Amino acid sequence: AYLLLMDGMVEAVPDNERLLIAAAQGYATFASAFVEDQDKAYANALYKRAKDYALRALEQRDFKDPVSRPFEEFEAGLKELDRKDVPYIFWTAMCWGSWIRLNMGSMEALAELPRVELLMKRVLDLDEGFYYGGPHLFMGVWYASRPKMAGGDLNIARQHFLKAIELGEGKFLMANIYYADHYAKRAFDKALYISILEKVLDTPADLVPELTLLNTVAHNRANEMLEQVDEYF
Repeated sequence: AYLLLMDGMVEAVPDNERLLIAAAQGYATFASAFVEDQDKAYANALYKRAKDYALRALEQRDFKDPVSRPFEEFEAGLKELDRKDVPYIFWTAMCWGSWIRLNMGSMEALAELPRVELLMKRVLDLDEGFYYGGPHLFMGVWYASRPKMAGGDLNIARQHFLKAIELGEGKFLMANIYYADHYAKRAFDKALYISILEKVLDTPADLVPELTLLNTVAHNRANEMLEQVDEYF
């Protein structure tokens, strides 16, 4: 219902950058927290809507044609964006990257990967602690989920995950879930995997009011992942 409301507000005021980025964040968060594990096709549609909204918001920040402009101009244009643009850069990278992750079989989608990486690296330069260390969390998943031949590196991924958890002061429990799922599992470190998930369950979900819903999701996932330990290891 909230997402439908956001759609209606964007339709009424289509050039409002704050509405666009809020809608993008809402769609991406809903897809990640509640849909992706059960229905990849539906999650893909949600991420596409999130990506489209985020790209429109970024264009309202005078960053024109982010998908089609020449790569050199894209890179140069990013350097003109500053700290006040961080929410728009961050959520564009998150939404765009999530959509690409579910379309890895598409050469068109893969060709856009370097742009997403540049976006998030710009956020790292401007405000690495944004959204509870979100840029580092993104890069952790980025490096952990790619094969070595495509630039993947578990050691670099681990450093980003740990930095995200440090910057978020352990309050954003989904960071721990991603650390366990994308690093500990891939590193075949059962002890670390279990300890991360137990720490999630030992941390109150309502530690930060605005994160209560997502932290409750993290608790549920931690329980499910612990029940499936023997399947992974």
